Amino acid sequence: MNDIAGDLAWLTPAPIGYVEAGWSDIVADLLRDIGRAVAAYPTASVDVLDITERDGALRCDLVVHGVHDTAVDSAVEAAVEGARRRAASTCVRCGGPGHLRRDRAAWPTTRCDAHVGTRRSA
Repeated sequence: MNDIAGDLAWLTPAPIGYVEAGWSDIVADLLRDIGRAVAAYPTASVDVLDITERDGALRCDLVVHGVHDTAVDSAVEAAVEGARRRAASTCVRCGGPGHLRRDRAAWPTTRCDAHVGTRRSA
């Protein structure tokens, strides 16, 4: 994953479950975008509970606290939706163009042609 610690000082503890290398830039951008949305509201905070891949899609579980303004909720939701859309067309293994497919065990996964039959990286 990118070196994003400076951009994510607001984020503790690290929420990331398991996302393969191909989506690391998407996750880094998502966390930066959430941080920017929250920074505009001094009383707001976000608990990012988990970011992971499930059934071939990017999942982000989070809770917004401390502000009753739909603008911050909308900005956070837009960041998450943008990341989901990017992930839907990005191979989880390499970050290249991909789409939803079934792997050898029939699990849904977002992969490119080169990685459709490969196992999850360790």
